[in-house]
Amino acid sequence: MNKEATIRSIKRSDEEAVLAWRNHSDVRSFMYTSNVISPEEHARWLATALLDTGYHVRIVELDYEPIGVVTFKRIYDGNVADWGFYTVPGSAKGSGLKLGIAALRHAFSELSLRKVCGQSLGFNHKSQKFHLRLGFAQEGILREQFADGLNVADVILFGLLKSGFDR
Repeated sequence: MNKEATIRSIKRSDEEAVLAWRNHSDVRSFMYTSNVISPEEHARWLATALLDTGYHVRIVELDYEPIGVVTFKRIYDGNVADWGFYTVPGSAKGSGLKLGIAALRHAFSELSLRKVCGQSLGFNHKSQKFHLRLGFAQEGILREQFADGLNVADVILFGLLKSGFDR
């Protein structure tokens, strides 16, 4: 699996697959909203996402097969964005890193971002290691920021400047 991943805009035809991936327990257990999303709720989200020029939803592929989803939501001056991501459940080992590299290349070249910001729930150690491996710096901790009725957790803040991305 030495090939590089490619990235493309989400399409209406991706709707059913993306909903299934997002609702998979391996994905939603690390989201801010971990409830199962209904098809109607998902359809509203996708319709809004497709119209919002400051919100970029992308499918990351390897050999034309989806390996994940990445989002960029522009904030502040428009050259800074929050990102979110997940791999397709059951993707091959190494897919996450390929997703991250392709997504960040896209963010800094195609979207002309200056900075990408990420957040990780305090118990999601895999995401924290992932951010650091991609070159993000930990920029802060929001103590006990997250609560879902079952868990209370810190939110770890990360940032990556275009000048610090070398892949």
